[in-house]
Amino acid sequence: MDKEYISPGQGMLLLAGFGIGTTLLFIPSILIQYANQSAVLSLVLGCVPSIVLLLILSSLNRAYPGQSLVQYSTSILGLPGKIIGLLFIWFAFHLGVLVLHNIGDFVGVVMLAETPTPIVYFFVVAITAFALLLGLETFCRAFGLLLSFSIFFNISLLLYTLPRADFNNLLPILEDGWSPVVKATVYLTSFPWGELILVGMFIINIKGSKRTAIPLIQGQLIATMVAIAIILQVITILGAERASRSIMAIVSVLNSIPGSNLLLIPFAMTWFIFAIAKFFICYYAFVTGFAHWSKIDDYKPLILPGGALLMSIAMIIYHDAGESQEFLKMYWPAYSLPFEYGIPLLLWLATGVKALLRRR
Repeated sequence: MDKEYISPGQGMLLLAGFGIGTTLLFIPSILIQYANQSAVLSLVLGCVPSIVLLLILSSLNRAYPGQSLVQYSTSILGLPGKIIGLLFIWFAFHLGVLVLHNIGDFVGVVMLAETPTPIVYFFVVAITAFALLLGLETFCRAFGLLLSFSIFFNISLLLYTLPRADFNNLLPILEDGWSPVVKATVYLTSFPWGELILVGMFIINIKGSKRTAIPLIQGQLIATMVAIAIILQVITILGAERASRSIMAIVSVLNSIPGSNLLLIPFAMTWFIFAIAKFFICYYAFVTGFAHWSKIDDYKPLILPGGALLMSIAMIIYHDAGESQEFLKMYWPAYSLPFEYGIPLLLWLATGVKALLRRR
């Protein structure tokens, strides 16, 4: 089982990759639709509840060492905890379907327009299933190597687009007051920062997992800084009005500068690395969560049927990227927040009450 353990540094990078994931594509447009030039403020404010979530998960991990979120839900609440564990497994599955659908949308729109989307789904699931069979530690090593390429390209892209940036596009800030910023922050709290609830399934695999709060928070801060850089890049080059009309604003940025055809290929590879990391965690949380819930010793026999189920639902859930984004903007916060913050907060409060009762 050595392959199932990762270092705190690998956990930090994995969480950062998960946080960036589909953020590169969809978050800039949606936040700018809400808050215009003030979208950056929502990123800063939205980081706070995500850090609180990570602290709660770290606290639960210390209280129940060696148990995943699905396992200690039952340890804390008994039969109701079993139901909560099942709800969490559903959320991990649903999120995995959405991420897989987003990957298919991007590949179909930007790269392989003539390729049937189910073919894209098949190869993404096959690659991720192979990574799951190799183990969490092996995937983290490979992701760390690929991350160096991603960092180099993104820094190069930022410097290349800098001369074309118009910083006047960043003004005015708070033109409509704080209300749009608060709405954008609530949205960001659910997508993507609230999705860090899935950390509850791999935090037990981090060596010295009783002291994981700091590296996890560092990973979240890295993801936040990357998101801020992307938002600034989009607004300064496209302007808030044009960016808000784009489904994939960063792709519009690339298309608006010379050499866009050459830049799209390395950008697609960079985004694909982060998207696979996010899908890997969703896939991993789904199959390991179901294994823990069913008390199956090894999750690996569940990888292939789990992947087939993810791929099947992804093919029927949405018709296109526009419909997917509409769902994310209109319904996702109300749907996801009870899973993302309600479940860990309930478990944390129940743990505290049980500790007080024991002292008496």
